[in-house]
Amino acid sequence: MTDARDMEGGLTAIARIVNAVGLRGDLRVQLLCNGPERLESLATVFVGRTARNVVERQFVGVRVQQNGILVRLSGVDDRTEADRQRDQFIFVRDEESVPAAEGSVRIDDIIGFDVVDVAGRHWGVVRDVYALPANDMWSVWTGTKEVLVPAVPAWVSRIEPSTRRVILTTGEGLFDV
Repeated sequence: MTDARDMEGGLTAIARIVNAVGLRGDLRVQLLCNGPERLESLATVFVGRTARNVVERQFVGVRVQQNGILVRLSGVDDRTEADRQRDQFIFVRDEESVPAAEGSVRIDDIIGFDVVDVAGRHWGVVRDVYALPANDMWSVWTGTKEVLVPAVPAWVSRIEPSTRRVILTTGEGLFDV
């Protein structure tokens, strides 16, 4: 393991650490990639709250359980250290990331996209993505508050990766709180 590194990008988030499990340093993760087999294929990863300041770690183990995916990372050997990892991301180098399938967008790519409606009104910026059982929810920062937008066809008209924009069918009612 190395000390915290100052990396100016070049990393892609593949999982978010949700919480600690047990006493030996197991971590429950929320995948931001296609499946747990992706994690099993990696040796070196980077852990941090942002891609800019990370700690290099190695995967010690990956287990799939009925209530989620558990990972073990080098240097995380007890509950106390595992608790410190909560709400951090697991990153890989960009060259190790898997490109999005044709016609789709990766979750970590959508963060930072502008949110506008079909009339062109700007509503905010996607700040986070929550993968929930029914559908994803996008956390949109309006500049004064956070609004959760359901990532479903009834609300999302289209996603434009080239312009880094999400086009909503409307923002009326959703942003009026």
